[in-house]
Amino acid sequence: MVMALGACGHRPALGLIRELAQRPFEATMVYAALGDTIIRLSTPDETAHSLRWCLETNIPMLAGGALRAVAVRRPLLDAVRREAASGSSTTVGWTAPARSRGARCRATERGVRPEERL
Repeated sequence: MVMALGACGHRPALGLIRELAQRPFEATMVYAALGDTIIRLSTPDETAHSLRWCLETNIPMLAGGALRAVAVRRPLLDAVRREAASGSSTTVGWTAPARSRGARCRATERGVRPEERL
């Protein structure tokens, strides 16, 4: 369920997800899902802060999930950074609703472009 919230881009759940990440769980794999979801629900500008937060909790599985999510999002974040540096407004940028409709984005030399439905 936690991963589904992240995949759908349901940003209002971010506070609850962070709260859950601070609770003890016997099934430690839940922490990996929480870390992944925290990063996925963060905008590119918030990603560094969210990653730092996950690392500072000292929960290895939470940090691992967050780092995996950063690795997956890296091409998108790089494209957004290039767009911001160039001042170009020709790219789509980061949008969670596109992900929730089954679309995905890919980074190209010209920026982030939505791909066809999965």
